[in-house]
Amino acid sequence: MPLQADIEIWSGNDVVLNATIGDGAGGVKDLTGALAIIWVLAKAEGGTPILTRDLGAGIAVTAPATLGKFVVTLTPTETEALVGKGKVYYHECRVTDSAGKKSTVFWGSATVRGNSITT
Repeated sequence: MPLQADIEIWSGNDVVLNATIGDGAGGVKDLTGALAIIWVLAKAEGGTPILTRDLGAGIAVTAPATLGKFVVTLTPTETEALVGKGKVYYHECRVTDSAGKKSTVFWGSATVRGNSITT
């Protein structure tokens, strides 16, 4: 079952989302040989993604992969461009493991906070 993971993003900042994926049995999911990890940010659940990250393109599995950890990175330009400070978006992440099994591992709200510092 996917985990609800609500986040806050500050506009104009570098963002690093750290994730640890469970295996559903109290342990962590081994990400060794994962075929894909995809993270999206959309205006609403089921909506067209406005930001997408993929394994090797903004998503990196941290070593060792057996610990089920990875990071998603966003740039200041991307976070500044999000429309509507204080707006709540939707985000989700899906992993395709080495056997080709796809599973949504987390989802939730992503609140964009306005930043008063603009330099």
